[in-house]
Amino acid sequence: MKLKLTKKQYLAIDLSLVFVLISAYIALCIDASYLVMSSKNPIALIREAIGLPEIEANGGTWILTGFVLVYIALFVISFSYIKAYFRKADKFEKNKFYLYSAVDCFVCLVLSFGLGTLFQLPFGIENIATSYSFLFEVIALGLIFFLIIVLVVYVIVSVYRLLKSTDKVKIEDGTLSDINGFTSVGEANLSEEAGETIANSKGGVSSNYPVFGLDSRVLSLSLEDSSASIKSSSAQEGGVSSTSSVTSSGEIISNIDTSFPKKEQLFTKLTSIDNKYESDQMLPFEKPSFTLADFLSNLQIYLAKKDELYYEKKELTEFIAALAGSKLIILEGISGTGKSSLPRYFAKFISSEAYFEPVQVTYKEKSDLLGYYNEFTKKYNETDFLSNLYEASFKKDLLNMVVLDEMNISRVEYYFADFLSVMEYPEDEQRITLMQLADNYDGPKNLKEGKLKLTPNTYFIGTCNKDDSTYTVTDKVIDRAIVIEFDGYHNKVDYKEEPKEMFISYSELQYLFKQAQSDEKKKFDSSDREKFRSVLNELNESFSIAVGNRILQQIEDMAPVYVDLGFKKEDCLDLILANKILRKLDSRFDTGLKRNLMHLEDTLSDIYGNKSFEKSRKKIKELLRRL
Repeated sequence: MKLKLTKKQYLAIDLSLVFVLISAYIALCIDASYLVMSSKNPIALIREAIGLPEIEANGGTWILTGFVLVYIALFVISFSYIKAYFRKADKFEKNKFYLYSAVDCFVCLVLSFGLGTLFQLPFGIENIATSYSFLFEVIALGLIFFLIIVLVVYVIVSVYRLLKSTDKVKIEDGTLSDINGFTSVGEANLSEEAGETIANSKGGVSSNYPVFGLDSRVLSLSLEDSSASIKSSSAQEGGVSSTSSVTSSGEIISNIDTSFPKKEQLFTKLTSIDNKYESDQMLPFEKPSFTLADFLSNLQIYLAKKDELYYEKKELTEFIAALAGSKLIILEGISGTGKSSLPRYFAKFISSEAYFEPVQVTYKEKSDLLGYYNEFTKKYNETDFLSNLYEASFKKDLLNMVVLDEMNISRVEYYFADFLSVMEYPEDEQRITLMQLADNYDGPKNLKEGKLKLTPNTYFIGTCNKDDSTYTVTDKVIDRAIVIEFDGYHNKVDYKEEPKEMFISYSELQYLFKQAQSDEKKKFDSSDREKFRSVLNELNESFSIAVGNRILQQIEDMAPVYVDLGFKKEDCLDLILANKILRKLDSRFDTGLKRNLMHLEDTLSDIYGNKSFEKSRKKIKELLRRL
């Protein structure tokens, strides 16, 4: 009769061999004669640290140690085969198994220690005690290191198994179970009608098999050119779903969703926000009693009087108009020019609050901002950034300013890539996936299928320093953003007027923007487009820079707001040209670039006058100096 060992028995044999090898290596290390290993090896130092005596091994010592280690392995192997023999018998006879095992143990002990002791005689009787002391040290240290290694391997294997997300399953006795023997989520309770339906399908089920759930054998299905899908879902503890499919080869594969706990445990912070807001906080809309120009004047005075921040009106105009042009605004310049202060105190001025996210060098993906699902704790690690965006979905009528402070200290297109893509979608489709959740999972109120909605009232404002410690903001980011550059420090200005805090809701701000954009006199009309197209053609022909519809749409949205705030449409064009288009030339050193830049400056003068496009002319001069 051929004996077949189980996986556990093979594992026991392997572990015994590992122990023997470890002990043999330790014996070489702690031998005080140091014929093989150095006296400064780590094992010898550990032996010395725990107070074990230094022993110099001889031939008899090594023979005893060798016999004992070899017979340890032989005992485990023989014991495994004895157990396999009695396991194969028709009836497991415990008494005989214990007897054979005891004899096996006795024989191994007698042979190992008996023969080992016998070989001590040529070296003298007094050498026996030394040899056994050496053997004790080897076995003791071997056990310590063996247990440490086994523990480390066990932890690694456990982590690996926990990270496995899908397993193959088999249907046995009418129950779904995975190949590791763990009970899978739910049971495959298929009705008799379902079994008959599949049995009558193309290809059919062999008549040797009864309907599902009525036979203990593994069900084999043979389907021709197609596979049958069986879906089983359970709503226990917040909901969990599993999906099984039967392939044409008869193999049943299951993609089982991780069993998620209730939303209170999975999304602790988001659920608490749900409890805080029973319904969306929509304010009753009232037509603003002030104009954008009034808003600008009060803002400038407020920043100077309350916070000693002295911004020019043109800088504040650029910021307000940027809110009409894009949901992503980049404030760029040297340190100390008020980039971070502007969104902070602007929010304070309108009775709101800006959220600051200090970007770290380690930010590489969206999980650095939004958090991630932890497989071990079965919880989603929620960040404050995520909580802010989620809470904004309840306060839809309040401006939500999210400041990415020093956003270019890491690569923006890495950690912010999903946001850049989603911003291109229609407003009602702007959702970012946090994790995959079943359709029937009872999650946080405004988190649909694990996707977070970006609400229209949210603006992302990035601050960027220009120094060697930061990355260049790429065109992909710049094209989607409105860039405002802070050139230097501001002089102190004394205002006689007293500022007024002017609350303005998102709806009211949009109303003022649309009012300006609908005014025919303030619109960026066809004649304005025709004049600016001449500049764009020059850029395309001389520098091979093409301007897409996105930038043109931003101009159409912002130019009327500029006019409403007391400036010209050309000032808006100047901002876009200098900060979004001409910056594409920063890394260019083409032949003839200098000549083309001078020609561009002449074109601006011919179309808009010598005193127009102040920012663009300054940028052109910077490029010329570099050349």
